[in-house]
Amino acid sequence: MNGRRAWGCAMLALGILAAFLVALFRYDNANTHPQMREWRVYSADAIAKNDSLGKQSAVLFYARWALSADAKGGLFTTDIDRALSDADYVAMSADLTDSSLEDFDALKEQGFESIPVLVLYPRNGQPIGFEGGTPESQIIGAIEKLGRSAAEIHSAKFNFAD
Repeated sequence: MNGRRAWGCAMLALGILAAFLVALFRYDNANTHPQMREWRVYSADAIAKNDSLGKQSAVLFYARWALSADAKGGLFTTDIDRALSDADYVAMSADLTDSSLEDFDALKEQGFESIPVLVLYPRNGQPIGFEGGTPESQIIGAIEKLGRSAAEIHSAKFNFAD
């Protein structure tokens, strides 16, 4: 009888531990990005519209089948979102999970071979991409640098002191 009781206690403890881990996982996922703004859905027309309005765009291209623990490759964080917001980027996401090859061809034409990738479309210059796994500090540094450059260009356009 002692063996059955020990087995029952072990199973009960295991069940409680499993319930705790499930609750912790759900809580963590629900609060992963609590202060992030909602990213818009990507379209080429939206990029063109932002460009015509003098706004910079950032697009996170990803697919749920991507071979990583995080389909977004660690490129979708609160700190990156904050840096994009501070630099006045319009943030968009493009879920390519069910996309056609044409969508991937468009990325390849821009020089990006894999996903996930966060692509910055600055006001002036070529798109700049960061693949999944790129250190967050490197991405934020680039966003800040590009944001300063855009602000300097913008202020120079309206500097009538000379």
